[in-house]
Amino acid sequence: MTNASPELLEKRSRAVVAILCAVALITGLFSTPANARTTETLTPASAKSMLTAQHVDSAKWHALPDEAKTALVREHSESLISTSGLEFDFDNAQALRSDDGKTLIRLPALTGQGVVAPSSLNLFLDGSGQRLVVIETAFVENSATSGSARIWTDGKVTFDKSIDLSPVMDNKNSEAAVTDAPVTTADDGYVKGDWWGNLNKCLNNQGIAAWAAALLAAACGAACVVTAGAGCIACLVVLTGGTSGVIGSCIAQANMFS
Repeated sequence: MTNASPELLEKRSRAVVAILCAVALITGLFSTPANARTTETLTPASAKSMLTAQHVDSAKWHALPDEAKTALVREHSESLISTSGLEFDFDNAQALRSDDGKTLIRLPALTGQGVVAPSSLNLFLDGSGQRLVVIETAFVENSATSGSARIWTDGKVTFDKSIDLSPVMDNKNSEAAVTDAPVTTADDGYVKGDWWGNLNKCLNNQGIAAWAAALLAAACGAACVVTAGAGCIACLVVLTGGTSGVIGSCIAQANMFS
């Protein structure tokens, strides 16, 4: 038997890693969750790495027509019950279907409960319409640049982290200031060297906080230390209700202008 070339071995190795990471993520989303973890603080450096590793493709999931959405919510109302203590907005429910036939019913959290977007209750169904898992997310804002996120999977806490971006959002501590580079501001307000500031500016224009996007990336990237394709993509899309395309676009702009 002829030995494989180094190039072929490298390609096979990358493929195996990608498959394992995708399987790890999907297993984490669609299986019995682990025990609750102690709240941890996510560093800005780790968050930036996780964000820039995400390849977002919102075309993987498609919004269903209102009639189909209403029917799905009515049919699965018994599964759309919160165990986190939050109340959710049935009037503004979303229904998304993936290219492989899975379905998501997503209810945003009602206002006035101390949580912010993208807090939601998410019911996942398999290709035959059977329940796979219920995931609840709660994002709590501490300041414009900090907050925490907790995620329940079938009633058990499976993610519990916080982040404070104020050190990197402060111009005195920006990448430009650290390197003593001159601060250059583009016509649209982006600042050369201020990656987090530029990301935050872009996301704020879409009603998303940079700290929330960072925690989402951490939740979705926990099992995706390398780009693993559709597994990572699906996580961001479903947990943001399809707005992950906005996050991906803002990451690209921050990379470009920083």
